[in-house]
Amino acid sequence: MKPVYFTVGPSELYFTVPDHLKSAIKLGIPSLSHRDEVFRNLFKETTQHLKEVFQLPEGYHIAFTASATE
Repeated sequence: MKPVYFTVGPSELYFTVPDHLKSAIKLGIPSLSHRDEVFRNLFKETTQHLKEVFQLPEGYHIAFTASATE
């Protein structure tokens, strides 16, 4: 298995990314306001799952930042 590096781009995307993007656009996710209840729930669920994946200790937080590949 080839190693995975989380670095600034360019980066190889997983083959299902185009389908996920199409799905998100159909659902209107990119157009959600950060104040919208739907967005807040999505954000909460996403951060909870990332904390599990990275096995973060209690009290640690996830920060989302902008990037050139946004």
